[in-house]
Amino acid sequence: MEGLRYFTYRRYWENKEYAKLEAEQNEYLKHATERYREPRIEALYRPWLLGQIPVNAVTEEFRRLAPRRKVSFRTEQASEASCSAQRLAGRVGHDVDAGAVGDEFFECLGVEGQRFAMRGVL
Repeated sequence: MEGLRYFTYRRYWENKEYAKLEAEQNEYLKHATERYREPRIEALYRPWLLGQIPVNAVTEEFRRLAPRRKVSFRTEQASEASCSAQRLAGRVGHDVDAGAVGDEFFECLGVEGQRFAMRGVL
């Protein structure tokens, strides 16, 4: 999607369709123009503009340019004495709201766990 966004905003700019670009989009275009100064990207732009290549070719090439990110996970175990997590283990991973599980469950999660739980991650 990043590539299509860049190409679309660039097309607006080159066609002098400035009214289609808001300030935030202009700022994005400025930074994206610097970031995507690659011959591979330039080679895709004109064919995309003329409808000669499929959208997935553009998105795949931009995906190849994306930096790899290191992702790590950690787990923590709460004791049954300090938390009712064992009782609620069947509910974790499903739609859970604070009212359904009780305050003691969220207290044992710690600050980070509470943030995830409130966003529906748990």
